[in-house]
Amino acid sequence: RSFLDQRGVNYRPFFISNKILILGGSESLMNDLSTRPEVAAITANHLFQLQEPEITPEATAATTALGDNLKFVRADGAWSSGVTGEGIVVAGNDTGIDWRHPAIIRHYRGCLNPPDCTSVDHNYNWWDATGTYPNVPADGNGHGTHTTGTMIGDDGQGNRTGIAPGARTVQCKSMSDGGSGSEATFSECFQWYLAPWDLNGKNPRPELAPDVVNNSWGYWDGNAPQFRDEIAALQAAGILVEASAGNEGDDFGCRSLRSPGDYAEVMTTGSVAFASLPFPGNLAAHSSRGPSDLDGGYFPDVVAPGVSVWSTVPGGGYGAWTGTSMAGPHVSGLVALMWSANPQLRGQVETTMELIRNTAAPLTGE
Repeated sequence: RSFLDQRGVNYRPFFISNKILILGGSESLMNDLSTRPEVAAITANHLFQLQEPEITPEATAATTALGDNLKFVRADGAWSSGVTGEGIVVAGNDTGIDWRHPAIIRHYRGCLNPPDCTSVDHNYNWWDATGTYPNVPADGNGHGTHTTGTMIGDDGQGNRTGIAPGARTVQCKSMSDGGSGSEATFSECFQWYLAPWDLNGKNPRPELAPDVVNNSWGYWDGNAPQFRDEIAALQAAGILVEASAGNEGDDFGCRSLRSPGDYAEVMTTGSVAFASLPFPGNLAAHSSRGPSDLDGGYFPDVVAPGVSVWSTVPGGGYGAWTGTSMAGPHVSGLVALMWSANPQLRGQVETTMELIRNTAAPLTGE
């Protein structure tokens, strides 16, 4: 960093991982850096494009009928026991959020007096690594709003889409409205989750970190270990990291996991088809599969409903979307239920993942 300062180079260091993002430079600078003994690697800031989910053309009006996906995983059984995820904070590492959506607003941590939300503070509750909406949460894509609704959605009027309707949410926008992100934006959001800072990018407060980070995205073809340090730091801090497996199962079959879904240390979620099927359903054709090329012998930890999942979309509506992006939030919501039911389990990442793996219903066949 002293060398970069002497050269007048614009750069951004990370504290969650041993990385420096150089914002512009030259071939000469790259060559000079490559000769320094403390530089292990120099890479491009690779771009990632979100794979669009399949959207079922259905009415977008609210409905008081409980979604089949929620009944399938028996979330209502937990609610009837008084377990709704209260006291737990879930995060979406995604395209943003329509924080004013009737099923989301009361669960957004920036809402200081739910359910009315006449008093709002976005500091420490929202960060946009893309710079699109620096001051107020928004989602010009819809993906982040849909996945968040599956974690916590509930408008208090019977329109419930979330597994853990008693939990709250914070959000970091790591992908543009066009669905593109980069290693820099993902790392920045991972760092914000470890110690959220205010809207000015200052005064980080690790005590305001979320409990669970949902990642409904992945680098195509896997084998991208760029985020292992970030995830290790989050999980060492007691923050469970969930990642979707990917949607290449029907095209490539085995060894089709995306990164970071091919990391053995994360909670990777595949997709199950469940409509009109007996529990536990069938593996959805689109769901990516193991084994991981990075970590031999590692397969997705669990599967969850990922076909025509009814959840929230920007503008106050609802829609049915398909993909492992839709499956992952079920598991993030499950963690919120578990940690709310047993506070002594909160922050025990590996124990929690082991409990989920060991108690999930076995899925057999192709």
